Amino acid sequence: MSPILQLFLTFTIIQMLTYMQAGSRKLRKEKQREGIDTALANGVHFGRKPKFIAENYIDIYKRLENGEIDKNTARAQIGTSPNTFTKMYCELKQEGLI
Repeated sequence: MSPILQLFLTFTIIQMLTYMQAGSRKLRKEKQREGIDTALANGVHFGRKPKFIAENYIDIYKRLENGEIDKNTARAQIGTSPNTFTKMYCELKQEGLI
């Protein structure tokens, strides 16, 4: 068998396998999307469960705004990490709750 013919056959086989794998990947993604859509329709929650946060967090943020407590004390009372504390604080300010 000539080297050119061998190279052509190898290249053709690789192209066929690549095409078959792409079709297989597309089918797998479609099935996965169907499963996710079905789960969402049935009320399944994806992702991490929310961490428990103190129920009076709006009052704590208001006390922080009034200067009655400092940021670290407020964060400790709410029971969140510094990043979550800042994120929730900014969201509440945007919504006008504090």
